[in-house]
Amino acid sequence: MKQMLGMLAAVVVLGCGEFKEGFKKGFDRQKKAAEARAAAEKEAAEASKPPQQTKAKSDKLIADSIVEKAVRRRLKKSTGELTKADLGKVIFLNLNYSRITDAGLKEVAKLQKLTKLTLALT
Repeated sequence: MKQMLGMLAAVVVLGCGEFKEGFKKGFDRQKKAAEARAAAEKEAAEASKPPQQTKAKSDKLIADSIVEKAVRRRLKKSTGELTKADLGKVIFLNLNYSRITDAGLKEVAKLQKLTKLTLALT
């Protein structure tokens, strides 16, 4: 009887090896499932974000589309590449009612011969 109590006490204190292994496997499965859910949620969050505009180095002389459109309208050149000579011909630029940004205004600085710029209601 003492031996039986001793073995029972050892099992209680040390625990059953199979139980620990089974518990560990279950815990590992839960951990992997949680990691998979977190990865799926992160991927879904990334997919729902609007795509970020990357600043790629442009070969265009005027990178801002609003400024380029105004320059083309002033030059009456709807297609083709704008050249430095074209930009040198622009002395007046009308950006009224446009949604010009600070970055776009930096592009206006490339117009070396510009003497008049209108920015009403921008």
